Amino acid sequence: AGRGCLAGPVVVAAVVWPREPVEGAERVVRDSKLLTPTGRVRAAAFVKQHALAWAVAMRSAAHVDEVNICNAAFAAMHDAVDCVLAAGGAVDADGAPDVRLLVDGDGFRPYMAPADAAPALAGGFVPHTCEVDGDRRVLSIAAASVLAKMHRDAYVVRVLHPQHPAYSWDRNKCYGTADHMAALAERGPCGLHRRTFAPVRRAAASLDVAHPASG
Repeated sequence: AGRGCLAGPVVVAAVVWPREPVEGAERVVRDSKLLTPTGRVRAAAFVKQHALAWAVAMRSAAHVDEVNICNAAFAAMHDAVDCVLAAGGAVDADGAPDVRLLVDGDGFRPYMAPADAAPALAGGFVPHTCEVDGDRRVLSIAAASVLAKMHRDAYVVRVLHPQHPAYSWDRNKCYGTADHMAALAERGPCGLHRRTFAPVRRAAASLDVAHPASG
């Protein structure tokens, strides 16, 4: 969540979903972009109730600027997978590792399991499959999209917006909406903006901003 935002972290989630059908899942859990706010709350609660394991991870705007948005998202994905493997959810009925990563999109940086993972995984690359539009076609990916969206929106509203209320992040969630762009044009970027993103870079250049706005 938040790949196209002009500020704040990129947030991802990993979900280990049961192989057996979960009643109501197809009706409740869908791509987060297709759900209403109420629907997302309901879907997130459903996912947390039924998932074998789940985790949310994020990488900061500074990290996005350092390595680019794709690599920052991949790093966050790896962090989230680390967490679900540590939670022990990705095993079969006999307790053996049962892992294939289903990744939303058309690219991914191969994931190597940490040395303290289950012996069959430790230090080895975990198989993965990229699924274009996976959040609309694959239930576990849709579940992860809901958790990532919910976490990021809450983080932006509760943590980031109070630091820099002039940008109206409580409403625009750091996307390049008219109110956000107007504040950028007037004030320039703050320390939480992604300065490698073109609209932010242009705003900084137009105002010759050498330091973050005060808030």
